[in-house]
Amino acid sequence: MPMKNKALILGVTLAILASGFWFSLQATEGNEGVAESQGNGMGTTYAHVSWAKYYFNFREVMNDRDLVIVGEVVDQRLDPEDEEYTLHEIKVLRMIKDSSGGVREGDVVTVRQYGGIWDPPGALPPVHVEIEDSPLMERGSVSMLFLHDRDNDRIYGGLHPQTRYVVRNGRISCLAAAYPNRNILVTDPNLEAMEPDIEELDLDIGEMGLEELISTLEGYKESPTP
Repeated sequence: MPMKNKALILGVTLAILASGFWFSLQATEGNEGVAESQGNGMGTTYAHVSWAKYYFNFREVMNDRDLVIVGEVVDQRLDPEDEEYTLHEIKVLRMIKDSSGGVREGDVVTVRQYGGIWDPPGALPPVHVEIEDSPLMERGSVSMLFLHDRDNDRIYGGLHPQTRYVVRNGRISCLAAAYPNRNILVTDPNLEAMEPDIEELDLDIGEMGLEELISTLEGYKESPTP
């Protein structure tokens, strides 16, 4: 059987401290994510991560993030400083929160997401890589994004299963519902017993109206604490 048709366990564990997660890499068959968007027919290598932080509900993630928008990917490129990451140019369609006050609807902001070309050490060839439970955004896709700018460099990050929601035809859904063939957990079952005893909108939404969710988030801006 040709090597390209086999699942290859790379056996490499890496720590990306700046992004706040640990992950291992596993090559799989298929043409999703980066490979599909670049049209080169190569399979994608998925990073399996352990996220450093989870939120219990939309109020928490709303209060913790600097920029909350609905935006469309209008352009994308590999990060020239690290091709394991992709830089997305996102046109702001709806502004929900901006702590800086410098972003307006119609502006284009840069969002950095893990996913691109991984050049492993040794004799292995470069491969396309993305995080299994944080699918790489594609050109033309629309998402609600909960972002931060930790370095104050106008490049936003912080994407994981709880901070990106897919928008289609006026409806919005979590990544687990939008990508049913990917192994995505929006909520951490190990933390469910610790969830505050308050009624809040759960992050694991199968589908709801976009305007309904925006209205809820706007209310959290006016009343940031329960």
